[in-house]
Amino acid sequence: MKPWNPSFDPSIAVITSAPVWVRLPSLPLHLWNLSSLKAIGNAIGKFYCRCPETEEYARTTYARICVEMDFSAGFPAEINLTSKDYVWNQKLDYESVLFRCRSCFETGHLAKNCPKAFEKNFARKNHHRSTWWEGA
Repeated sequence: MKPWNPSFDPSIAVITSAPVWVRLPSLPLHLWNLSSLKAIGNAIGKFYCRCPETEEYARTTYARICVEMDFSAGFPAEINLTSKDYVWNQKLDYESVLFRCRSCFETGHLAKNCPKAFEKNFARKNHHRSTWWEGA
């Protein structure tokens, strides 16, 4: 995030990152400590905080953290957590992700990195225009 300034114009601003709440479904309780949650958050972006319910173990079906995400890096669906002899594959659930690619309207990338836009442009460049009618 960037600090607001008087010359900010939302119509031309390019937002490349924002805070996102991430749910960690079925995260083992022994990984709910602050250092583990920070490590998870920093593995996918920049850790900001954990929600109060996670801190107080008020809900045990998922932990919840706030992470500043870089949109161009995409949104991983899962990460592998390792600790000594322990390995855990953690699914990631992003809450209220409102930003989407302007080309294909999917999350996880910006329009400049859109794989579908690349495919469309590649097909358009390699499509030969038919000229059979021009001599008729």
